Amino acid sequence: MKDNDYSALSLVDKEGRVFLKNNTFYRGVFSETSEILNFLKTPIFKELVKENFIPDSEIVNDKNEIFHAVIKHETSLHVTYPHEWSLDMLKDACLMYLKLYQKCLKNGYYLKDGHGYNIVFFNTTAKFVDLGSIQKGELKNLQEFNKTLFLPILIWLNGNYNLANKYINDDNYNYSLKDIYHSYLSDIILNSDKKTKLKNLLSIKKIKKLCNSNEIESKIDYLKNKKENKIVSTWDNYHLSYFENDKIVSTERFDALIEVIKTLEIESLYDVACNEGLFSILVSERCKNITKIISTDYDFNAINNFYNFLKINPTYKNISIAISNCIIPSQNFQEDAATKRFKSDCVVVLALTHHLILGQGFHLDVIINRFYEFTNKYLIIEFMPLGLWGGDGFEKPEIPEYYTEEWFTNGIKEKFQIKKRMELEKNRIAFLCEKLY
Repeated sequence: MKDNDYSALSLVDKEGRVFLKNNTFYRGVFSETSEILNFLKTPIFKELVKENFIPDSEIVNDKNEIFHAVIKHETSLHVTYPHEWSLDMLKDACLMYLKLYQKCLKNGYYLKDGHGYNIVFFNTTAKFVDLGSIQKGELKNLQEFNKTLFLPILIWLNGNYNLANKYINDDNYNYSLKDIYHSYLSDIILNSDKKTKLKNLLSIKKIKKLCNSNEIESKIDYLKNKKENKIVSTWDNYHLSYFENDKIVSTERFDALIEVIKTLEIESLYDVACNEGLFSILVSERCKNITKIISTDYDFNAINNFYNFLKINPTYKNISIAISNCIIPSQNFQEDAATKRFKSDCVVVLALTHHLILGQGFHLDVIINRFYEFTNKYLIIEFMPLGLWGGDGFEKPEIPEYYTEEWFTNGIKEKFQIKKRMELEKNRIAFLCEKLY
């Protein structure tokens, strides 16, 4: 097995190495005296699996010249990383970790590592996947958890998503708790209005106390009771009009697209710029051949709304969600690229290209190449001939001379064969495209 076959997250693991094979995660264990192998035989292991704290795992007969034993792990449909989680996803991950730590302590174990990369979402259930971090012993310092997860979420709850995300995405953990405090304090002083500034300055003393302590219960209580200082975002509640009495109301446009998807021999779908997930939900309901759906958007509030919908509607088990910019996704050295993790048989791009081209200035070839990387076979993409026009009642903005359907389709044909053209609405033309090579 080559080095690049292993997960980057296990490059410094003394117990063994983690690798992906046939869409399933395995852990090779070097020694027969490994604590992981002993842990799998304990009653607490079975209890934690049953209560959804950790993934189910079993030893398989794959012993070889490298590993004494190989463990097969229950595997999520898609791996997402902490900086791709919404606020309530991050909160649920933190609460799960703290409650897991409490359970471990009651049974003579502690958690060695406290960073978010050891947590994976299985649909809306956060699980701690690094069984090697569950070791015999007493409570150790929670500094890593405080620094990489707990303090950032408190900053986010107090109204600063960008600053919080910066520290969640600090893959090298270069920042100390003290660094983060000072940065947060500077942000409060420089960027807050008077009311927010006073409120956050009063709360920072309590935040420091919580983050400098190993008190698990006080952290749980604070997270449960702390109200969010809501941050406004551009596309929050964009899909709200499609819901009536908490039920989804589809449109002729969505119905037509789903009928096309039903004709395709595919098992996975990537809903790009999904907003609050309306189309993903409709696909999950109607396209039973699709077993894996990944839905992303860069609007953190929209993804948070989608997450909370999935939590109270547990039938949509085949959907994974993440905050992600499809053209320039965030990535650090220990992460697999989004184009690898989210790659699907069909990529669906609805009501987006006009924003990317006319609003953000991306070249068409950059956009088409990116979606080419994300798909195994098909691309369904919309062109808006009227550009950034907002619909009836809005003034039609001026459109650049080059921006035509012919120009758009010529760009597609560099990488795809156009199989079908669908004029769905006044400003919506969709193309079903098949990958050329």
